[in-house]
Amino acid sequence: MEPMTTVALDTSFLIDFLAGDRAAKRKMQELEEEIVTLAVPSIVAYELLVLSSADRQPERQQKALNIVETLLSRLPILWPFDRRAARLAADIQRANYARGTPLSVRDLLIAATAMSNGCNTIVTRNKRDFERIEGVHVESY
Repeated sequence: MEPMTTVALDTSFLIDFLAGDRAAKRKMQELEEEIVTLAVPSIVAYELLVLSSADRQPERQQKALNIVETLLSRLPILWPFDRRAARLAADIQRANYARGTPLSVRDLLIAATAMSNGCNTIVTRNKRDFERIEGVHVESY
């Protein structure tokens, strides 16, 4: 990986990391040892905030929300999803429709937001969708 590269962290990776998944923890350690900037696309922040409120028990819901908020406070958020990102997402989706392999909208928005911010590397467990996006380097664990 190039020095001073920004690496976007996907929802699946962060969920696994927060859950204590060993492979995700090793990957995070590996990333922290490299000279990279770790960042979270705003759509990932949204997904984590929604998922943190899934528990019906208020105490556990608040604990999960606090964990997510702490994580998000430590990482830069990639935004906005603006006209440039929208155009990029539309181009990517058009190409995938032409191949008969449309992408999930949220993964598409995550990739377009990252790419429009100059970030072409995404760390995810969900390699299948992201590998179909030209110009994105996918790292898994």
